[in-house]
Amino acid sequence: MSKRIPEVIREISRERAPQFFKVSRKLSPPATLAVGQIWSTHSLLELPGVATVTADEPRLIVVLSIQEDSGSPYDQLTAAPISPMTWAATNFDLLVPIGESTLPYSYMVEAWNEAPVLRAHLRSYLGSLSDNAIRVLQTLHVSRILDEALPEKVSAWVGLPINDDSDARAGFQESEVEAVQYLARAATAALFADLPSPIAEPARKKRFQIQPVFSNVENFLKGSRRAFAASQPTMSDIVVSTASSEDSFVLQILERRRESLIYALVHEVSPSLEGQSFVITVILKEREIRSEPAIMRTDEQVIIGNVSRFDKNNIVQVNIDFE
Repeated sequence: MSKRIPEVIREISRERAPQFFKVSRKLSPPATLAVGQIWSTHSLLELPGVATVTADEPRLIVVLSIQEDSGSPYDQLTAAPISPMTWAATNFDLLVPIGESTLPYSYMVEAWNEAPVLRAHLRSYLGSLSDNAIRVLQTLHVSRILDEALPEKVSAWVGLPINDDSDARAGFQESEVEAVQYLARAATAALFADLPSPIAEPARKKRFQIQPVFSNVENFLKGSRRAFAASQPTMSDIVVSTASSEDSFVLQILERRRESLIYALVHEVSPSLEGQSFVITVILKEREIRSEPAIMRTDEQVIIGNVSRFDKNNIVQVNIDFE
């Protein structure tokens, strides 16, 4: 693909950006970050240890995953930009119609164009996607990571794939990658920032806020663990997984119907988290259920709590807190 981006494509991708932001209603910011939240971003970012980063057209973004949510401006998350240019939608752009988010217009979420983002780059909270849209976005995100074909059920939410470089959408995508580089530059610089450590600062707790994926757990496992999971016909398909350069784990939420009980089974865990105490909080539409502290290790079973008439579609989010 050519590295030169036609100016007409640049103009098309930016022409509606100011109006797009002006009609977005600002809301009171939530206490914690969550998958599916919509935020505007700063055009100017200045942080100790990080070179000043500017953007002529700061973008609106949707949160895909949260690596850390301690309240620090250096907390990192992964997000995808949104665009009103729905004519350019591909099979990895989520088309969001009016009514499927808090924004009063239709647009697309560029799931293929994910970028690391610092919490400090978040400007105004604009609401979130609907539960349905979040589930589809998560499916797109996972399918892209695993290089899997998209399920037929998401076809109504996406565009058509790009077949060759002559497609005008290929040039549009190049301009969109360039448009979010200001977010990636700041997040990458923060990883290498030489920041003074406070004296006697206690070890920082880690929180992972995860939108569970309804898929075969074996798709997330490696080697013998994958083979083991595939041989267990009684396992459900509620997968709670995260993976970063340092921390990763794969959990599965299961149900004991006779006891009206839900519990988690740890399939895999990275050495950085092995042996640490953690708590699972399952946030349902009507309430939250919190486990007792347990030890993160392979094959650990963690009782979460009692739920009558458990329905996996009522799960809004799962928080994994390391103490």
